[in-house]
Amino acid sequence: MSFARTLLLLVLSFLSINHICTQTPRIVSLPQREMRGVWVATVNNIDWPSSPGLSIESLKREAITILDNIQDLGFNTVFLQVRPCSDVIYQSDIEPLTYYLTGSNPTQDYLKELSKWDALVFWIEEAHKRGLELHAWVNPFRVCQKEDYFTQASHVSRTHPEWTIPYGGKLYLDPGRSETQDYVTSVVQEISEKYDVDGIHLDDYFYPYPVKGELFDDAKSFQNNNPNILSLEDWRRQNVTNFISKLNTAVHQSKRYLMFGVSPFGVWRNQSEDPTGSMTRAGITNYDVLYADVNKWIDMGIVDYVIPQIYWESGNKAADFDVLTEWWAQRATSHTKIFVGHALFKVNTPNTMWPSNEMHRQVLQVRQDPRLSGSVFFSYRQLNRDLEGLQLVLKNDLYRQSSLTPEMQMTTNILASNNSITNVLDTSTTAKIVSAQLVDFSPSQPTQAKKIEITKIGIKGTRLVWECSDTTEVRFYKVSSALARHPSETQLLEITSERSMTLPLNSERKKWIVTVEPIAKDRTVCVQKYRKRIKY
Repeated sequence: MSFARTLLLLVLSFLSINHICTQTPRIVSLPQREMRGVWVATVNNIDWPSSPGLSIESLKREAITILDNIQDLGFNTVFLQVRPCSDVIYQSDIEPLTYYLTGSNPTQDYLKELSKWDALVFWIEEAHKRGLELHAWVNPFRVCQKEDYFTQASHVSRTHPEWTIPYGGKLYLDPGRSETQDYVTSVVQEISEKYDVDGIHLDDYFYPYPVKGELFDDAKSFQNNNPNILSLEDWRRQNVTNFISKLNTAVHQSKRYLMFGVSPFGVWRNQSEDPTGSMTRAGITNYDVLYADVNKWIDMGIVDYVIPQIYWESGNKAADFDVLTEWWAQRATSHTKIFVGHALFKVNTPNTMWPSNEMHRQVLQVRQDPRLSGSVFFSYRQLNRDLEGLQLVLKNDLYRQSSLTPEMQMTTNILASNNSITNVLDTSTTAKIVSAQLVDFSPSQPTQAKKIEITKIGIKGTRLVWECSDTTEVRFYKVSSALARHPSETQLLEITSERSMTLPLNSERKKWIVTVEPIAKDRTVCVQKYRKRIKY
């Protein structure tokens, strides 16, 4: 080959690479708050653990490797599947340890060893050490993946077989029975109350995905539990909506600051079926096939966030990524954030033939839309293979600077609230109060004075959380000195009536000195100011 021809090929190669780069330019300014999440699946041992029956030390090593990699790539949130098939990865009083931990023939010695260790506690502690939030991902109605799935005596398939429906070689809980809804709600409530998770997360499995030639036989429930004489389709949608509402109430009664969200299938409804639907031609939709009326849940204010699984590329004839992100962006409200779920498993695979820059472009598109609040990727395992350089793009460009998770407005549509976060914090180890002083706002009326205290305060993931002895608002300041007695209004970061606040971004990770000051609407009270050094 001649020198001239070789030189020409080199020039053309350079121009081709430059064309890809100019299509996905490097972002100069990165958002201070953005969801950057990864799903870590336990079902079928997709991501963790790598196989059933591992020693506790091996389970720990694998978890640490996953969390280290997630942190290194710039993510800030882990969605860990804690309940894959009506069994769990943690020590539960309700459900047994999952088959994906124990395997099909665990010895009693192995089960005894596992009973002394709680995988979810370990994951939470290690995630929070790395500044990562952890949401507990629950599959609500799946019971068994296959007919010979190993179950322990306490598994719901054995304790309440009447609650289950076989379908497509698998077993499911019947969403139309109040007993099953209450049962799953009790499982979620146990997680919310017992563990220091940052959120509760459901996937897209409500009524099962259709299996050709088979019928999901819930006729008995339909006959016995349909007082409003609804159609089968409307009745099923009502069942799922009632269930979501129950979970929302249970989660926020347990800990008001917890986030509750859902990751539904990427298409709510086609416009051919509903003028408010998307310009898509999807064969499966949430509303018509899975009976998940996500749009209604947003309108009702019973979900804090939604992560539609938009697992298609731009230009897809049946479901275009651009069309769907625009449709879902229009659903965002002040009480429900929209994050976008991305299909890592379709990058650099022979069956999809996506452009090499497709995923980079998708993330940029989401970021540039102010109605959308970030991205979540399925699933972690894909980050360990050739993604055509996406890992470097994440680490060195898209996620090169750390970012806090989006600020969330607490859901208010709950039957009752519980502001206590007892047992979440141990001030003797988690948070040390540097100094405190008592301030009398109205010394002229001492007889009416009462004392309002912050009884516990500490860091939880990327949030400052506290307990307060009375229902009052709290002022949150960043001050320049621990000795500063009176923070100025210019140092005020936020006034909140909640019991938690996401910490402001500090990319230099220097020490922050913070004053948390309870204030009262009745200015005749005494309050305590707590100053605390925060490093994160």
